[in-house]
Amino acid sequence: MANPFLVLGGVAVGVITAGIGVLAVPGWIDNANDSAAMNDLGNIRGAESAAILQLGEYTDDFAILRSGELGVKFQKSEGVTLIGLEADTNESWCASVQSKSGRFFAASNVQAAIATGPGAESAMTTAGCDPDIITEILDKAADGAGPSGKPVDIGTPGPDGGKFTGGGNGSNAGGGNDGGSNNGGGNGGTWGGGDSGTVADAPLGPVAPMIEVFDVAWTSRGVFAADTNGKIVQSGADGHAHSLTFTGDITKAFSVFTYKGISSDAKGNLYVSAVGPFDTANPGAAVFAILKIAPDNSSTVVSTMPTGSDSPQWKTAYDGQVFYTYGGKLYSQGSDGAFSAVATPAGVPIVSDSKGTFQGKDSAGNLYFATMDTHYIVSKSGAVTQQPLLDYNNVSNLYNYTMEVGADGTRYMAAYRYLSKLDADGKVAQLANPQMDLEGWDQDDLLYPWVGALDPSGNPIIFKLNGDGGPIVMKSTTAGKLSTIMSD
Repeated sequence: MANPFLVLGGVAVGVITAGIGVLAVPGWIDNANDSAAMNDLGNIRGAESAAILQLGEYTDDFAILRSGELGVKFQKSEGVTLIGLEADTNESWCASVQSKSGRFFAASNVQAAIATGPGAESAMTTAGCDPDIITEILDKAADGAGPSGKPVDIGTPGPDGGKFTGGGNGSNAGGGNDGGSNNGGGNGGTWGGGDSGTVADAPLGPVAPMIEVFDVAWTSRGVFAADTNGKIVQSGADGHAHSLTFTGDITKAFSVFTYKGISSDAKGNLYVSAVGPFDTANPGAAVFAILKIAPDNSSTVVSTMPTGSDSPQWKTAYDGQVFYTYGGKLYSQGSDGAFSAVATPAGVPIVSDSKGTFQGKDSAGNLYFATMDTHYIVSKSGAVTQQPLLDYNNVSNLYNYTMEVGADGTRYMAAYRYLSKLDADGKVAQLANPQMDLEGWDQDDLLYPWVGALDPSGNPIIFKLNGDGGPIVMKSTTAGKLSTIMSD
């Protein structure tokens, strides 16, 4: 992993682990430990996504996962018990952990959401793990042959009782949604080409080492890139990453959840999720928070929510309107800057884990969602159109992808080695192959692009993970011409 400490205004803020003795405040420390456990599963997911594309198969070889050779280095958080990780070549992977709170969590390639349950078996079952893999993990855990090297607690036996951390259950990822039509929650405004008009841009910081990029956000003052551990850098005209010094509420956060994404609105504000002592009803108590970072790098809490479930997952639409998913619901930012729930038909899955299922909106107000095998397009009237999710060869064979939606409804998808463009029917046309088209993407590296944002002209902002040549953030035109924005 990248440096697990984010220096904010002179205060070192670490990823929450079980070793935070000074933070042991009754009533919420268990939730902080749970966040560390879910973060570990998120890192495993990223590593497995890199493995399938670089190695051609998933892996449970911890020597590889910890080495960083995949571009994502797994490092278990202190206090988290890794019950097991098993991979079935290119078919599937499943992982289960236990938080220091005693709660069990699991993730797999089948479901985007992290599952929890009264035991490892129920959590893995809900996460969609293969039954044979579940049995193998449980047997090794009981015999001491798992990654911990000793017998570990597997909790209540049996497959029942699991649910997704976003608040749903095993039959509906995300927990179901409100009925009714979709109005998009109001328009956050078109790209303003600058700040809010009352806040001056912070000066560009000094050149900094490039991070292992996990998400990006576009603003008129540069592209911001975030890793999985709370680190954010800003691009400069020199093509390098530049460090940031934040002030305000973010300096009080116990952990900044950039692994849930980073967004920017039309006024140049950034948005991230965090956990910290932001509960106004119980001063000092920890809650999840939505943090807004203004163009001058000052930060404020704009909303809070209880810990104990998944934290918000971010997405910016083509026009700068900000969305997030939380607790099985979609929220959008209105023109006043406030967030409100968007009504979506039942049956449209909404989860806020990994890259999430919400992909964006178009200028007609249609909302786009996608799972591992299906597109869901929700019109303003609430009508739902489903399409098969296809890979770059127009075959339903995807293991991982990222997606952005343009104003005209064009979907840009990054998967395997390709940036592709989808037509209205979901058919895929290859747009660019960065490994072949751009210097620094070594063909032998077998790394793949992710798409994380669109600029105001609709050009995709894409990036790759670490590896030979290091991480790179670049822009692709809508015709597939590539140019570098930020690299070492």
